[in-house]
Amino acid sequence: MKLTLLINNEKKEFTQPSFIPALVFKEAIILSEELQNDMKVETLDKTIEFVSSKLYNNGFTVEEFWNGIDIGDLLPILGEALNSPMNRISGVLDKQKN
Repeated sequence: MKLTLLINNEKKEFTQPSFIPALVFKEAIILSEELQNDMKVETLDKTIEFVSSKLYNNGFTVEEFWNGIDIGDLLPILGEALNSPMNRISGVLDKQKN
């Protein structure tokens, strides 16, 4: 999954690494549940930190994310990022079925 942020008035694109530990799948589920149950600023910051550190190799800071994403894209992008580990597992399962 690619993520584009506006940092210092410049579009910067971030790509997930080819290897993401399976533990990230578990963490993504936990954060997704937390966001659904309690959307607080602290939970959003924790989710953004997770996305940066676990999915994009610390490519950006929490502040860069907040400042670099359009308000209308905030929740869809976070949702897509949290779903990306699950999508990787789905892709593998689909290949095994064939």
